[in-house]
Amino acid sequence: MTLKIGEKIKVLRKQHDVTQEKLAAYLNISYQAVSKWENGTALPDISLIPAISNFFGVSADYLLGIQIDKTNEDIENTLIKVNELNHAGKRLDSITLLEDKLKLYPNNHTLLAEWIESKCLTFSPDDEQEKWLNEIIEKCNLILSDCSIDEIRYKTKTNMVFAYSFCGKKDIAEKLCYEFPENPYSKVEMMSMIAHPKERANYKKKCICRDFESLFIDISSIAKHHYCFANPQEAIPVCQIALNILESVGCEGFLIMYKAEIYSDLANAYSKLNDKEQTLKYVALAFDTYLELDKLIEGETYHYRSPLLKGEFFNKTKVTFGGEMSATEGFLWTLQHRKSYDWLKKDDDYAKLLEEMKNNTIKFLN
Repeated sequence: MTLKIGEKIKVLRKQHDVTQEKLAAYLNISYQAVSKWENGTALPDISLIPAISNFFGVSADYLLGIQIDKTNEDIENTLIKVNELNHAGKRLDSITLLEDKLKLYPNNHTLLAEWIESKCLTFSPDDEQEKWLNEIIEKCNLILSDCSIDEIRYKTKTNMVFAYSFCGKKDIAEKLCYEFPENPYSKVEMMSMIAHPKERANYKKKCICRDFESLFIDISSIAKHHYCFANPQEAIPVCQIALNILESVGCEGFLIMYKAEIYSDLANAYSKLNDKEQTLKYVALAFDTYLELDKLIEGETYHYRSPLLKGEFFNKTKVTFGGEMSATEGFLWTLQHRKSYDWLKKDDDYAKLLEEMKNNTIKFLN
């Protein structure tokens, strides 16, 4: 029995041009263990049999009767569940789910890339950084070594940059940045370039949605720089430009989220300037806009009415929140923990506004 399993693993490994060390890395074991299997001196742990079977894509009965005919369906359902958990702010649960599935499908690069991204998004300075980074980089290198799918490789390399940056290794992160193309095209942009002229506008609308997302993230980042590190006064015209763009386009669908964040940036800037009237004004506007986002029906498709985006649609389930709370709950939490609002904590008007927003949130959630 031992020799048969070991021989099968050895034959499969050589057929797939995989070293003992690489197989061990994917299975999170030592290469000496693989050597013992192939030498017939030890058996794989029973918990590893499904992973080995799926790693090599062998038939149902080849090792111990593991069925793989529903593998693609299982992986697709896993990714759907991961998206649902991330949308609900349950990233740690999504990591656990991915780790469970990777025990079954250790060399599925789609799952592995998703796990890497989730680990990066849940990074904490309190983590044991060297251990955390080594684990991330090991898995990144496996994908970059073995995966030929450009989208997965790009996603992996992006998170590799973030991982090094989070752990203070800026020099390595910057070196990796230089390996990215200067002007990359997305899938939808390439489709728009080759589309028939009659169909091109539909693709360009999708390009605009993608570009808007990048644009408002960049504008908000500039505003945050001003009120966090430079002159808060300079953040105000930056935010006003963003609001003007939003109003001219038609603030609906996913753009509601960016309008709320711009209002929040304005509130933060005025708070740094100790301007009570304007701070309370934009806190209230941000809350009302986040509430508007919360009121979009979960799972229901929203069709844009704006002339620029007409024909496109938005689904709220695509929005990922940072925690297990609604947009309004998250905003209230931020107000209560942001130090720049400490000067207002004993102000009656501010306290009244917070209480009103809390009551409106409770009313909406109930």
